[in-house]
Amino acid sequence: MKKPLWKHVSISCLALTALWTLSDKHQFAYAEENTINALISYKNEEGKQRVLGDAEDVGEVLDNVEMVEASLTEQQLSDLKKDPNIEFVDTKEAPMTLADLATPAQPLLIPTWNLSLINTPVAWNNGIFGNKVKVAVIDTGINPIDDLQNVVRRVSFVRDLPETVIKESDNVDRGGIRNNGHGTSVAAVIGARVGGNLKDQKTTDVIGVAPNVQLYSLKYADGTTSGTTTEIVKSIDWAIANKMDIINISSGLYVDVPALRNAVQKAYNAGILIVASAGNDGNDRNVTYPARYSQVIAVSSISAKQKISTFSNTGSSMNLTAPGEAVPTINKDGKLIYASGTSYAAPHVTGILALLKQQYPFLSAKELRAKLDEQAIDLGITGIDNLYGYGLAQYPQADELVIEDLVDPQIEKVTDHTATVSFSLPNDTNVKKIAIFLDDKLVTSTTANKYTIKKLQASKDYKITLKVVSRDGRASNGLDLQLHTLKDVTPPAEVTKLIASSVQINAAKINWRKPSTEDFKQSKIYVNNKKIATTNESTYTIRNLKPGQTYNIEVKTEDEAKNISQGVAITIQTPAKKVLHSPSVKKVSDRSTKVSGTAEANTTFLIYKGNKKIAQASVQSNGSYTAAIKKQVANSKLSVYITDKQGNTSPVKRLTVIDKTAPDKPKVNKVTSNSTIITGTAEPFAIIEMIKEKKIIAKTEVKSSGKFSFKIKKLKRNSTVSFYAIDQAHNRSKSTLINVQS
Repeated sequence: MKKPLWKHVSISCLALTALWTLSDKHQFAYAEENTINALISYKNEEGKQRVLGDAEDVGEVLDNVEMVEASLTEQQLSDLKKDPNIEFVDTKEAPMTLADLATPAQPLLIPTWNLSLINTPVAWNNGIFGNKVKVAVIDTGINPIDDLQNVVRRVSFVRDLPETVIKESDNVDRGGIRNNGHGTSVAAVIGARVGGNLKDQKTTDVIGVAPNVQLYSLKYADGTTSGTTTEIVKSIDWAIANKMDIINISSGLYVDVPALRNAVQKAYNAGILIVASAGNDGNDRNVTYPARYSQVIAVSSISAKQKISTFSNTGSSMNLTAPGEAVPTINKDGKLIYASGTSYAAPHVTGILALLKQQYPFLSAKELRAKLDEQAIDLGITGIDNLYGYGLAQYPQADELVIEDLVDPQIEKVTDHTATVSFSLPNDTNVKKIAIFLDDKLVTSTTANKYTIKKLQASKDYKITLKVVSRDGRASNGLDLQLHTLKDVTPPAEVTKLIASSVQINAAKINWRKPSTEDFKQSKIYVNNKKIATTNESTYTIRNLKPGQTYNIEVKTEDEAKNISQGVAITIQTPAKKVLHSPSVKKVSDRSTKVSGTAEANTTFLIYKGNKKIAQASVQSNGSYTAAIKKQVANSKLSVYITDKQGNTSPVKRLTVIDKTAPDKPKVNKVTSNSTIITGTAEPFAIIEMIKEKKIIAKTEVKSSGKFSFKIKKLKRNSTVSFYAIDQAHNRSKSTLINVQS
């Protein structure tokens, strides 16, 4: 079996996720036995390129966590560790475990006890269901069951194992105790929808903490085999790239892996909330990673009686606790199960964060985490402790203070590309700012009493929504205003940084920066007030100019409505024409691999064969040049000339490649003592000489067919004669020796 291209880390999860939408699959190569698998963290672009250039085999570039997956030789590993542009090279292997446990099939608990314990009904009663909040579930996959139709996308980072018949890289959830589907069960705790169709029709509906949340299944482990930290890192990289709000990881390991630590830090820096299970090895064991990292919310497990679960890990890095014993959830087949483990405690906290994210959309990740800690019910000893952290995670009680919408907003001015909205700021110390949305997308937040929205399209309908934002991060329902932009009569913005990057006697290359406005369509080029071209590019070469002349060059912009700007102009002066003499060239033969000679200093020497340029060289300040060429066929025609930076060119000089290659020695048919005619083959039109005792005794010209023949007098038996071929360039072949036979 081949060695996988990075370390395996077995992870404990409660449920796996399955695919019912379009799935992405990532297939990875395998490293050879004599290489080392690693994740290399780079500090800068130079470090990244060093890894890509030196590594024995590159698996994947993870730009969002600034790492490269690769296999390295011992020497490459040693060199990279010494490179100042490399942060670290991680080659550790550490097993990770799913944090779920077997649970009795007939618990004495009703299906909704866990949601009541964390105060979820308060959110639902106020219309908070986690709407539009994006949650990545890094687990064993989420199956396409009826209760989880809010899975937006499924991505698998699992590699197929060549020794199995299972396609591990698919999106099927095979994880969890008794193959119940760990990722699916974890996802159901977070966001099983209201009114889902459980396969067990006798059972009350199971609802997730945030039933309207948007779930993203990131499969890092198949469930039949352990996942690896590489797949976890790749999942986090994907979550950053796709702007997730929250990440749930119901698995862990006891080793601090630098690559995992680095990825978590990058996600934290990107403003993503990360929740992870504490582990299931007992109260005397420390919290597992990644939950132990300070950037992650570590969650322990309690029973319905709000007592720490005997299986739950504990430690000083504990943040919160949540229900984790006999939690009602849904398995991969859509049936009710009761699951236990910190794997199921963590998604309760993830769900609460999704509810808070909807209710307080303008709070940062750090502020939401602080609010979560503040609302926790203190359990155990007073204050933060190793068992419960801040305490039992809670959705806060309903705030009696209602945030009123604005009463007098107006669209003050509308043009083809702008709209100004004005309003009176509420005389309320609880109001922090006004959030302005355009077609449900946040444009800005302001404390001013008016704002101009720019870059609108002409003749188009828009919806502007104004929301009052309170100091605690909540927002009013919002007030909608409708507008229709006017017909486009405004010219687009001008180009900027117009320059002539090259000016020659008969041409000029100009460059500029196009405007970034949406209504820009193309640029028009004018020379002395005459339009010569239209282009979508940001560069253009003006041709057919005259030497020693002044030209006014102008670039105007045009939009879809054919509005044209006034234009931006520059003035150029073409240089005066200069006479260049043809270069002096040394003879070129069919053996030549370079062409050399002399020409006017600081020009460019060019060689063409037909219409194809085959070489060029810079003429040095002393007038010499050397151009490398491939060997050319004898008698072929070459053209050479020189040109300068101003576009002056010399007359073309024609060269014929000299034949310096001797022909092959002739092939002579059998010669006997009775022969009076000699025949054979050689290069067409060559002269064949027959020599005996240093004297030419016969000669003839080879026909165009390559055959030759001539008459001779009979030769003595065992005598020796030589034959040579001499081509038209007088190159002489090696001899062919013939012994006269009897």
